[in-house]
Amino acid sequence: MGRRGAGRRLNDQERMEILDIMAREAKVKNVDLAKRYGVSEGAIRKLKQIKDTIRERYHMGNEANRDKRKRGGFVRNAKFEQELYEWICRMRETQAFQLMPLTQTAVRQQAMVLAKKYESMANFKASPGWFARFCSRHRLDPPAHHHSALTPGDSPSFAAAVGDTS
Repeated sequence: MGRRGAGRRLNDQERMEILDIMAREAKVKNVDLAKRYGVSEGAIRKLKQIKDTIRERYHMGNEANRDKRKRGGFVRNAKFEQELYEWICRMRETQAFQLMPLTQTAVRQQAMVLAKKYESMANFKASPGWFARFCSRHRLDPPAHHHSALTPGDSPSFAAAVGDTS
């Protein structure tokens, strides 16, 4: 038996294909799917167990990179990220936002403030890379540089977050 996790990884597009096959063909065997996609039977069993999470993550994911994603991406700090996202939504509703849009710097500073409330985030750093991934996870388009304002993407959640009504 080989090392755990040493086999081929499925990307999210392949995971969704497998879930669709399982939904269409009730009698499909795990071993047949495993052979067809070049993964272990255990990988197929695990996929069945977390199918709802996979579907939700896929549909909520950024369309530009969700099909290529190979690793899970389960949010460890979901409460923190939800709180920060809600803060962004509240900020866009204020009069001040109408005069001066949110910047990457402002969001990163607020992230540092919120992170102090969570014991598991003692070593958190709101780096530009973290910010870019946060924006991707929440369908926000990051600005080109740290003093730019957040700009609308094609997603409805971004429009809701920053008040783009066009």
